[in-house]
Amino acid sequence: MLEHTKRSMVFYKNNFSFQTTRYEEWMNGHCIGNGNLSTEIVAEASKNDIRFYNSDIGNLEINNYSVFEFSDETTELVLDRIIYSHESFSPEPNEPVECQLFRTGSTISGIRFTMLNPIRVIEFYGNVVEIGQPSRHAYKESGKVKTAASIITNLKATYRYDADELMKAAVKHFELYGDASTPNEIRGVVESLKLFIEVYKLLIEQTFNDGRTHLLLPKVCFFISICNLKICNIEQAYSVAKEGLVKVNAALSESIFENLPPEILGADDLKRVITDIENNYPQVILSNNSSIVNPCNIDTSIIDSIEKNEHHRDGVIAQDSAFINPNIPAIFIKHSGCSLQTYESSSITVELPDVFVFKSNEHQRYEYESPVLGLQKCLRTIVVEANKNGCEGYKIKPGDGYVVKIFNNDTAYAQMSAKPMRLIQITDSFIELRGYPLLAWSLFGWQPLDYSTYGFFIHYANGRITHCDLHMFDRNVRIEYRYTSPNDLIEERK
Repeated sequence: MLEHTKRSMVFYKNNFSFQTTRYEEWMNGHCIGNGNLSTEIVAEASKNDIRFYNSDIGNLEINNYSVFEFSDETTELVLDRIIYSHESFSPEPNEPVECQLFRTGSTISGIRFTMLNPIRVIEFYGNVVEIGQPSRHAYKESGKVKTAASIITNLKATYRYDADELMKAAVKHFELYGDASTPNEIRGVVESLKLFIEVYKLLIEQTFNDGRTHLLLPKVCFFISICNLKICNIEQAYSVAKEGLVKVNAALSESIFENLPPEILGADDLKRVITDIENNYPQVILSNNSSIVNPCNIDTSIIDSIEKNEHHRDGVIAQDSAFINPNIPAIFIKHSGCSLQTYESSSITVELPDVFVFKSNEHQRYEYESPVLGLQKCLRTIVVEANKNGCEGYKIKPGDGYVVKIFNNDTAYAQMSAKPMRLIQITDSFIELRGYPLLAWSLFGWQPLDYSTYGFFIHYANGRITHCDLHMFDRNVRIEYRYTSPNDLIEERK
């Protein structure tokens, strides 16, 4: 078996070209078709998957392109073959869900594709003509990632739905998307986060039933924290990591085992996350004054905004008739049918659009109106969105005010958690929003939280945005966000 595996490794997760000479098609244990067939099957591997391209399949009912996501060697290297699979809970009749490469000697002699709905198998026989050749087809993300829902459904269907199995699946999924760099991969991190949260809920229930903190809880908090970092929610990541340390101490004091070292439960990993955030994002730490931690909260609005910005940069703005004059920020153009308060001056109507995005490349922090920490030359994006569907984690009504967020362009991490605010006033030089008392979700249910200490101002003059201010009134702190270039200061879309 070891020798088979070594030989298979030459083809494992590698490009190759296979020239077929004949085929057989099977269904319900019977051969329903066979014959000679000359076609080329090209396999091209990427970091996450392998794709098969068939040049000419004749009248065979099989897609000429298929993709199989990588799993691990224990399931993909089996005896004399390599097995790749594609997870699909509603596959098309001609969509392969499994591919097997049959080894004969030191080469591949056959390729089998399995389709569902109904179950059919098509086997191609021939010989390898190239291996390790450069990819011929432009790589394009399939847009499909294994979702938390599909993984949970599969575990339940195979009677493996428990905290341990779910944790294994969550870690395995996270390893696929841990180095997220594309929108699709970042969405994969969100699905990983959902899985870890599901584990967290199971362990909290088990902790309640057993009367002592489960030893796995701190590790789950670590992964939840890391996932939040990767989807730009730094404040949430920081709070959950600190909660993880609390869970470490609780687990040690309540455990039936004596003298367990804290590092076994993940204390060192949690401390590293906390230290990294404190060193790199001090402003987030200063603004984190809430003792309420809800590890189950998922907030994707920052990456939603990033994707919108990428979409705008691809030319959507230039083609949208709502952007009447590229030299005047769209915030100064009145949109019909808007019920917001407006200010009219010199034939220009000022109002806050449904989505306001301000790009800043420098900011200055003020305490009691004295500059501190120096002028920070770095990229930040401020997003103000109309509250159309509420805001996860808060009990607020849709249609009530706006949600303000700030994220770091350099790292794609959140600089501040979502802050629900209401429009206070619009003058000839600024728009003012202010937070308000509300209810936020916690492990103890809905708890009161007063955001009236936060304010956000958009300043403008002569038809242009000059800067934006984030105020923390209870601390006499103001952070002024600016852009040094007169161009590309603001994007908005109604």
